Amino acid sequence: MTFERGLISIFSAAAAKPAFIFYVSVYGLSNLIGHYLMVFSFFMMYKAIVETGISNPSEILFRELGQRETELKNIELELRKAKNELEERVVKRTRELLNANIQLELEISERQHVENELRESEERFRNTFEQATVGIAHVALDGRWLRFNPTVCRVLGYSSEELLKSCFQDITHPDDLEADLNNMRSVLSGDIDHYSMEKRYFRKDGALIWAMLTVSLVKNADGEPKYFISIIQDIDERKKTDSLLKQRHRQLEEINRQLDDFAYIISHDLREPLRGIYNFSAVLLEDYKDKLESEGISMLETLMRLAKRQEEQIRAILHYSRIGRMNLSVERISLDAVVNEVLDSLKTLLDENRVSVHKPARLPDAVCNRVQMSEVFQNLIVNAVQYNNRQNRQIEIGFNGAEPETVSVPDIPEACCKKSCVFYVRDNGIGIEERHLESVFKIFTRLHGREDFGGGTGVGLTISKKIIERHGGRIWAESVSGQGATFYFTLRC
Repeated sequence: MTFERGLISIFSAAAAKPAFIFYVSVYGLSNLIGHYLMVFSFFMMYKAIVETGISNPSEILFRELGQRETELKNIELELRKAKNELEERVVKRTRELLNANIQLELEISERQHVENELRESEERFRNTFEQATVGIAHVALDGRWLRFNPTVCRVLGYSSEELLKSCFQDITHPDDLEADLNNMRSVLSGDIDHYSMEKRYFRKDGALIWAMLTVSLVKNADGEPKYFISIIQDIDERKKTDSLLKQRHRQLEEINRQLDDFAYIISHDLREPLRGIYNFSAVLLEDYKDKLESEGISMLETLMRLAKRQEEQIRAILHYSRIGRMNLSVERISLDAVVNEVLDSLKTLLDENRVSVHKPARLPDAVCNRVQMSEVFQNLIVNAVQYNNRQNRQIEIGFNGAEPETVSVPDIPEACCKKSCVFYVRDNGIGIEERHLESVFKIFTRLHGREDFGGGTGVGLTISKKIIERHGGRIWAESVSGQGATFYFTLRC
């Protein structure tokens, strides 16, 4: 009872109005209630200890309070640790979110870049499709026109609406339709991946037009055929030009044949009277020489010389025309062996004129006609000997390596030779003035008097030029007057 009275007296004192107002004003009502509950709990616990009859209740009370304090500190440490861990997790998560945000921004930027590139690519394709100078069309598997650029309409002469209501079979020439359909079947079966062909279309106005058609197949992701892509190129003008060129070529061949025949007939007919003139002049000179004056004898000798020169020129014309008529039979041969054979045949001429011939290296093999190339080397070597007035005459025969060949020659297979070699024959003779470097290849052209430097018909270089050109090569000369000349020519090797 003493404890209850003490407790009542304490609460009575605490309930004093001035003290209550002061406490509330300083600590607030919530703190007042908390303090009250704490004091109440303390006294209730103290009362329970006293009622149990323990002799030293304050020691137990303070020990219990110490344990509670220790537990509260432990709880506080755990809370602080939990707080630190939470803060670390928040920082880590924040960093992860920041990195994820950066990665997301990069992915968004990359996606925007890809979308822009795709948009630009589609725009380029659309511009290419719409503005292409050749016709581009998508054609259904059954031949219907699906989509096409304006060039298709311009080439074929139909409007877009008219084409969309038709198929390519409707405007294809019957003679070309079966081949086109067979090619389409081969593409669909997988035998070929595309095909190209020249075909004829009927324009809306009824006219026929030639086109180069190239077709390929578009498939879906499963490999199933979707539609064809057709490239249509207008080649009507080219076909007309080709036809005209073929016609002109046939006309030129006929003219050349007639000219060759004419040259042969005229040359043959002229040689007989020339032989008569020469023979009769020789007989007169032999039988009546003692009865003729010196002037008459000179005239007969001049007549014989002119007749002989004329016959040589006629023979040269026959030979020149024969080169154009002969079939060009070619094979890979050793030009080094050809030159050696020519030098052996000209040994007497070279020895009499004290000519030294030098080959810096072995000549490579070439694809040509052996007989005609022997004639080319013989003409150039004889020309080098003839137009040289030095005591020490020198000739050099060699080649300057290979160069790409750009001329196509029907008689020479492309597979056998992809390049041409440059050969030359060089001398230390009188040379050629620059203004005459091209004219020396014209027939019967002589830069000196008829009887100067051994005479001759002046057709050797012309024949050599024709032979080289028939082999798909070219021939030219370089020279400094008075310092010798070099003749170059190319051959497939």
